[in-house]
Amino acid sequence: MRKTLSILLAASMVAATLAGCGSKPAETTAAPKAEETTTAADAAKTEETTADAAESTGDPVTLKLAIFKGGYGDAFWTAVTDAYTKANPNVTFEIDADPSIGEKVNSSMLAGDVPDFIYCPSSNPSGLAQRLIKDQALADLTDVFEGPLKGKILDGFLDTSLSQPYGDGKVYLAPLYYTANGLFYNATLFEEAGLNVPTTWDEFFALGDEIKGKDIAGKSDRSLFTYQGGNAPGYMETVIIPLLTAKLGVEGMNDCFTYKEGAWDKEGVKEVFDLVAKLGSGGYLLPNTTGIDHTTAQTAVMNGSALFVPCGSWIVGEMADITGEEINGKPFAWGFAPVPAMDGTADKYLMSSVEEVYIPAASENVDAAKDFLAFLYSDEAIKLNAEKTGGIPPVVGATDLTKDILDPMVLSTFQSFDNGYKPYIGGFAAVDSEVVPKSEFYGHVNAVVDGKETVDDWVAACDKLSDTVRDSLVTAE
Repeated sequence: MRKTLSILLAASMVAATLAGCGSKPAETTAAPKAEETTTAADAAKTEETTADAAESTGDPVTLKLAIFKGGYGDAFWTAVTDAYTKANPNVTFEIDADPSIGEKVNSSMLAGDVPDFIYCPSSNPSGLAQRLIKDQALADLTDVFEGPLKGKILDGFLDTSLSQPYGDGKVYLAPLYYTANGLFYNATLFEEAGLNVPTTWDEFFALGDEIKGKDIAGKSDRSLFTYQGGNAPGYMETVIIPLLTAKLGVEGMNDCFTYKEGAWDKEGVKEVFDLVAKLGSGGYLLPNTTGIDHTTAQTAVMNGSALFVPCGSWIVGEMADITGEEINGKPFAWGFAPVPAMDGTADKYLMSSVEEVYIPAASENVDAAKDFLAFLYSDEAIKLNAEKTGGIPPVVGATDLTKDILDPMVLSTFQSFDNGYKPYIGGFAAVDSEVVPKSEFYGHVNAVVDGKETVDDWVAACDKLSDTVRDSLVTAE
């Protein structure tokens, strides 16, 4: 498959080059006719200025953008491309924004149609990013981050397996969005019902016991917790990864994600898995959680069926069209809580999920795409992003720049790192295999909370997964 895709990509590059040689240049607007009161000298000056401007803009370029239309929508991409073309009138854009863009690009690239720029996170179920990584089919972006963006990105966001998938110090995926993932809840309900937001797992389960069968603000069937089990159990990384990192340390967590032998055979792993299992065995989970999709799970918090759901700050925009439960006549309001800390752990972590953008190596406009990429980290683009999506890139000073734009709750998620929490940024390393490690790992969550598998079964499955893919770890050629 890898060889076939490489051949097709090479063929598409040749075809694109030939098509570019015979393509019709973009039409330009002629200079307006001088009014009768305009002198010939003025007209000549206008024409000269217009010609100089046209010459300074460079050759016409059309950038084809493939955009994942998810929680952040697509309004930002319309706005930011409009802003970019004002300064670069020679550049036009073709934007394909689609919730299934990963699957579309997978197919189109095999047919020789290669986009110039892609926003489709490595966490996307389509596996697009992983496929391009395995096929060595991404453009090297290191020059952008060592050139115009040098020193702008927050520490730790480029030095990860997400941005540097081959571990060779070169950046191939650029972090566009980041979040402090945690638990989201109805802040109005907690305030009106006098509930305390738990900070430890003992407090968390105690709250679950407190609400069982009791009338809480007019409802007696509220569950403590739900997650996106039907179509995206990977959301549970929000809970599992910070706890594992607190128990194993960053190096130990990295060992798990790079399939080191024995990495999962630690007592801390079983402690974390036991907490996950208790959600189901203790009766704390919303009924049928393992069968509901992400929208339904998140709606369960909004309608009061469950108190908490794991997510990132994009949940605010993603669920904006749904009306939440009112309490005592007061409207629903999202609240954010870090994942409760485990007893006996000094450090507290939050999973910082990252959504990346990247450029296919087979693009015929790599340099122009890189220039557009750099623009996404400008002050102008950062403000547009905050306005249109409620998200920001991991740029130094971005929170100060957007503090008057972002929803206060969303801003508070970014500020969690100022309040004693450390970020963990990472994920399962790419492998040249039909096995998708992330899907395999989180596929066991449902079975464990439903009691169909034991914690020991899950640990054994992790060992087996690591053994299966260890020799397939993708490295730079």
